[in-house]
Amino acid sequence: MALDRGDPAGTAQSGSLKPKAAFLSHSSKDEKLASELCASLEARGFPCWIAPRDIGPGQSYAAGILQGLADSQALVLLASESALGSVQVLSEVEQAHKRVKPIYTVLIPPAKVRGEMDFYISRLHWMDRAGRSAEELAAKLAAVLGRERDWDEVASPPTLRRTMRYRPVAFGRLVAAVVLGLAVVIGGATFALNRMLDLDYLRLGYVVLGAEPADGGRAMLGHMRIWVMAKSVRFADVRLTMAVETTDGTVRRQDLPEWPVPEQMGMDETVAIPLGPGVRRLTTCLIVPNNGLHAPYRVTQRFVLTPQSDEIRVAETAEKRVSKQDSAPCGS
Repeated sequence: MALDRGDPAGTAQSGSLKPKAAFLSHSSKDEKLASELCASLEARGFPCWIAPRDIGPGQSYAAGILQGLADSQALVLLASESALGSVQVLSEVEQAHKRVKPIYTVLIPPAKVRGEMDFYISRLHWMDRAGRSAEELAAKLAAVLGRERDWDEVASPPTLRRTMRYRPVAFGRLVAAVVLGLAVVIGGATFALNRMLDLDYLRLGYVVLGAEPADGGRAMLGHMRIWVMAKSVRFADVRLTMAVETTDGTVRRQDLPEWPVPEQMGMDETVAIPLGPGVRRLTTCLIVPNNGLHAPYRVTQRFVLTPQSDEIRVAETAEKRVSKQDSAPCGS
């Protein structure tokens, strides 16, 4: 998609929205740096989308964000400590990831990357601000946005030093894994450890369940966030089956008919599933191909659903169980 660099504001004479080179995702605490970076990029001919400037009159904030991401070629994340702790910034990164937009992360020390944000950006190259001015950052970003240089040339790759400095939780896990690995090698159980890790649900996937009343409180609507953690596995190759038990003891089994974006790999999808009336227990079976063991495996989870006035309380009642996929129905 070509950009008209003669119109930095990104607005055609007719008033219609033109493509943006970058969506600037930032915390309100970093508004000064974000505005300076935006001005510098636009002065170089790369129009940007930035809040609150580009929220249209009468437009909701969420709608403006989604429109801005759709109209931008890439997302530039100003990853300060406050931005990395912002639910709004996380949502913007999630939406950019879902739309397969390039994510260019500028780390602003002493930021620490944790939780879900680590999932989205830990594997990517980052640019450490390291005292650089907005002009210096804009010069490097402009070279990438203008396709004069690759992001991998401008930014640094994931390294052990970067993990130690910016990802303390991941580094702690890495150290623990190294210690465990050494212990296993000493004990002569390397093969057993690898098999155990391949059967861990965190290497396959799992379901996070929520529910709400539907049809005036006579039925339930389940909201499932499905995480697929197995490497190089498409959602098209994953199945989700359920056993729904109602208050009268009836058990109904159903499958998720299709995924919203089946070709995606290594991320999550959120789906809404009608559960019907009188549901008290729900068993989910996520069937994921395990490339390490060359067979599909099943992650079974059990939930209890309890109606409470205008909401549904959901509780997972057992540990997630992993087993090799067989012909037994879900919940049996």
